[in-house]
Amino acid sequence: MTVTEFLKLAPFSLGTITILLAAGGLIFGHAYGRYGDDAAISFLLRWRFAFAALLVFAAPTFMLVSFARGKVPAWITEEVAAAIVGLGIAATASVVSYLLLCVSRPGRFLAAVGRRVSVRRLNRYALATRWQESDEFASDIVARRYRWFGLELHLVSTPEPTVPWIRKARWAMLVRWMHVRRVLLRANRTDPSEMLFDAAAAGLRSGNMRTWRSALVVVGRQLKSRSLDPAAAQHLVSNAQALEEIAHRQGSEDCKVRLCSALGVVGSVPMSEESAKGLAKGISSLAERRLGEHRPVLAAIDALEQMAAGNAVAAAKTAGWLGQHLASLSPPVAVYGFDGDRLEHPTRALFALLVELAQRADRENEGRLNDAVIDAGSMIARKLPGQQDRETIETLVSAVADAGVAAARRYGAGADWHGTPDAVATLVRLDAAIREIEDGESGSSAEWIAEVIGRIGCWVVANRASLGFRSWNGRSDMAVWVAEDLLQLPPTSIGTAFVELIVRQHNSEIPTENRDAFIGLCQRMSHDLLGLRKVLDDGDEPEGQG
Repeated sequence: MTVTEFLKLAPFSLGTITILLAAGGLIFGHAYGRYGDDAAISFLLRWRFAFAALLVFAAPTFMLVSFARGKVPAWITEEVAAAIVGLGIAATASVVSYLLLCVSRPGRFLAAVGRRVSVRRLNRYALATRWQESDEFASDIVARRYRWFGLELHLVSTPEPTVPWIRKARWAMLVRWMHVRRVLLRANRTDPSEMLFDAAAAGLRSGNMRTWRSALVVVGRQLKSRSLDPAAAQHLVSNAQALEEIAHRQGSEDCKVRLCSALGVVGSVPMSEESAKGLAKGISSLAERRLGEHRPVLAAIDALEQMAAGNAVAAAKTAGWLGQHLASLSPPVAVYGFDGDRLEHPTRALFALLVELAQRADRENEGRLNDAVIDAGSMIARKLPGQQDRETIETLVSAVADAGVAAARRYGAGADWHGTPDAVATLVRLDAAIREIEDGESGSSAEWIAEVIGRIGCWVVANRASLGFRSWNGRSDMAVWVAEDLLQLPPTSIGTAFVELIVRQHNSEIPTENRDAFIGLCQRMSHDLLGLRKVLDDGDEPEGQG
């Protein structure tokens, strides 16, 4: 095959290149404006496009070589030359079609870009950013050394404990590896999740709803595979807060809602306590910024509920923090939908979440979660009644009541559990908040709170261990503590509560001797029958319940 014959295929090859550059550049420019520069460039920098370029430019390259040498390589026959040009044309058609298909579909485009976003890469970036500071790197070494060897103060004249040489050698190798890893991590200078948030921001600015919706879906899907490190969680929260600010300026309430949902999906994976705390606080901050907007606040509460699937303690603690802010929101106007459901108030929705967590803690016997619910209720109760109505406060009462009774039941059985006093003090405070709303009306709806405190006292009276905080007549057990708080309520409420403890079916699980002992203790401390016709005996120690 001669050079002249080979060059006859040049128009086809040059036309292929022109079409590829013109169509590809036009489509890429559209993607650049629609998805942002980071996402567009990340989409282009893939091996498939490099391979397509190799096929397209193969024919012009061979033509230039043949023209320069004055002859065509022997292995290039007419069939081979036609195949080379044909592969270039097919590659051009494939690339243009692929670009049209992906760029026109945000979900597919961002899914391709999002494959580079992973928890492992985000953790590495966060660690690289942290270790750029010499002080942070040194503090991590010190913290690791403390975990290995402990803190040795040597304040007394005792011989210094010896450490095995094998352990010292392992420690020296670990320190060297940390320095090597610090150098290797310097290549991680870009936040991998930032391109998706940048694409969502570009979609908001251009008014393309499909773009930012798809970006947030990909964020939630890609970052829920494993646990985030604390620093990585902070980076994710920072990106989310920046996007929320853009959504607020663009007036997109739906973006705020879906952003909270994406963070809730990420937080549903079990994490370390510090990571879960940082992410939960980030979700709460999105709601705290827009307390007057019900949909974003409800979305943040739903995100905390999603997060509770794998990180219930962090969700409960954050609910207590957020609840203090929501106590300032006034109750909503009574608006009903077509199916008769009333639009839920954010504060009441948050309190309902605490009720679910309290029931879950009791069902799964989770002591830390039960304690977190009590602490959250105690924090919120200090801000009530605020602008809340009776029904909303009673929802919080239900959460604290369930958690308090569960704590008392465990303590009465001999467990090392001391969340009961906080629960009782919170219930007393909530009783006062409801009475403040009712403003002295007869027949207060808060009387059932006294019954709950009475149930707590009936369970803890089985444990006569001395606490040393409060005492009465030589006794300083938990029952005295609960009885003193209960006696702060009006006597009529206490009397009604004791009658309910004796006659109601749902109180039958409490042993009779426990009820008699606690009621008798309250009668002796108050010097009053408290609605009963006789003084009950509290002298004998009741049997504990297993």
